[in-house]
Amino acid sequence: MKYLRYLVIVLAFLLILPQVVLGSAIEREYEQAREIGAIIGYNHGLVYDHIPTLNEVIAIYEMYFSNKDSVHRNYFIEGYYEGFEKTYKKSDSAPIAVEPVEYADVLGFTLGEIYGIRDCEDGKKYNPRSALPSDNTIIVNYKLGNLSYEDRISFLKTFKESFEKGYREGYIRVNFNSFKISYDGGLADGEYFGSLLGEMNGIKDFLNGLNNNYKRNMPSDKKIEADYSLDDVDKNYREGFISGFKEAYEESYNESYYNAKTEDNKKPYENGYANGKESGLEQGQFLATEDFSKNMENDWRRHYPSTSEIIRDYNLILQNTAYRNSFISGFIEGLYQGYNDEFERLYSQFVANKSVIETIPLSGGEIKSADGGFTLKVDKGTYYNPVTVKLEAQIDTPFNGLIKASEIYKVSIINKSGELDNEKHIELVFEYYGGNNGGIYKKIEDKWIYIPSIIEDGYIKAFVKPDSIKENGSTYGVFVDKNYEVLLDVRSHWAKDEIIAYQRRGIVSGYSDRTFRPDKEITWGEFLLILNRVYKWIDSSNPSIKDVMQYALDKGYIENTYSNIINAPITYREVESVMRKIFNSDSFQWYNVSAKMLYEKQYKCKSYYSKDNNMTRAEAIYMLYIINEWRY
Repeated sequence: MKYLRYLVIVLAFLLILPQVVLGSAIEREYEQAREIGAIIGYNHGLVYDHIPTLNEVIAIYEMYFSNKDSVHRNYFIEGYYEGFEKTYKKSDSAPIAVEPVEYADVLGFTLGEIYGIRDCEDGKKYNPRSALPSDNTIIVNYKLGNLSYEDRISFLKTFKESFEKGYREGYIRVNFNSFKISYDGGLADGEYFGSLLGEMNGIKDFLNGLNNNYKRNMPSDKKIEADYSLDDVDKNYREGFISGFKEAYEESYNESYYNAKTEDNKKPYENGYANGKESGLEQGQFLATEDFSKNMENDWRRHYPSTSEIIRDYNLILQNTAYRNSFISGFIEGLYQGYNDEFERLYSQFVANKSVIETIPLSGGEIKSADGGFTLKVDKGTYYNPVTVKLEAQIDTPFNGLIKASEIYKVSIINKSGELDNEKHIELVFEYYGGNNGGIYKKIEDKWIYIPSIIEDGYIKAFVKPDSIKENGSTYGVFVDKNYEVLLDVRSHWAKDEIIAYQRRGIVSGYSDRTFRPDKEITWGEFLLILNRVYKWIDSSNPSIKDVMQYALDKGYIENTYSNIINAPITYREVESVMRKIFNSDSFQWYNVSAKMLYEKQYKCKSYYSKDNNMTRAEAIYMLYIINEWRY
């Protein structure tokens, strides 16, 4: 098998090699090519006595596809070899003990599925009989010449019946919605879904000791309309769907009940159904957890597997028809039950843990979320009267490429007097065991904004101003930013919190050597670029310095032209002048910033000696941080 693995590795490399950006539609087409390749390879592995060469697989590909690019072909080939390896009779192991007649239904079904997919994609009408290969083609392709006459006839009969079922499933699954246009289309769809449900219920009723009665669980017309979203489709399609569904349901129910009742089939049916249901339950629970975590609607049908997918995923080709069919029925029921039960459990758990409400007295206190993962602490004297605090768990929302590392909580504080001491801080504490690229973020409109965070053993915390918690509540969570890089020269700097905050918000960045050079004098060009990002002057992700300075010149924020000042350092006096023009007020005083800097950071800037001294990069960041943090 080394040769086969080598081919897969080479083909994987060929898929990576083309430097193309794929749109979602093209990506789906390529993945579908891989899937079809896997189906064909899986079937060929059952009957081939050698590993096909690359040229042989290309010839097989060209039987099914034309006018496709090389990437599409390579996806097919890679899928082919992956599928082939699963069933190929390796020379160093015992052969797969399945007679050709036994897997005729699988081969016919999967080939029909491929042709159904192909015809629907090519815009051809639904016509399984036209797509069915001739008897001679089937005999040659599946090497039936060595079978007895009776076995060959039996194989062909089973193959053709299964081919039509597979064709119907493949055709419908390519684009189910666009097929809802006619009575015939509805009839085909209804037959497909009715047959699946009838088979499942027939086997289940027999195994539960119930008598043969297809009407017992036959869904009503209204139930069919609701379950298969037929309210808004064409009337003719809806009528065809319901008619086809009920007729196929009855036929499939009776057939599966009878087959299960046959004494020779009883044990395989029992075992297959039980094993299938157990596997379906596990898969359903996993998919429900994934969907719930992504804030997706409760809908198990988005994960409805094709028959051939279940056969391949659980290698059911090794089992007889009775076991295989009952496994598939049990799997679908288990998937349905496991998904819905787990989704409801997660939702109930979410509701139970959703909110906690407590009153914090004048002396201060703390409140924990229902799940214990988040704590809010209020210092004494922060509020001048008792306040009511509500912590409410939130359903996940998009995270701007960040990795979620905690539950999300909305904090609401009801302060009747409206008065508070904003020199105090409220402490937010989350349970956390990650690295230093984690941080506490606040949701502002549709974006998550980093707030300065402190990581300790088992916790991460942040201090926020009381007035930063908005009247209608503020939402917080812990996220990991895998793109965050530590700036080596700010870790012990007096302005590290403000610099890191602006770095993680995408307002500033370091040099290529992973330094920020906080004590370096800031130039006019650098200062105006930061102002542009803070105040969003130009609606562009990466405007040039020249464009930003021209904007500032047009607004009257600066007086000198671009070329005269771009690389010149800016003084405290000049910064004060620019900020007054931006705020359209003379109330801005650099002295207030420098006094706060001295009081909070114990750092004395050079403006105390002369406002004509040059400002540093750290001082500019600190100033903009403290005068704009109220916005967050």
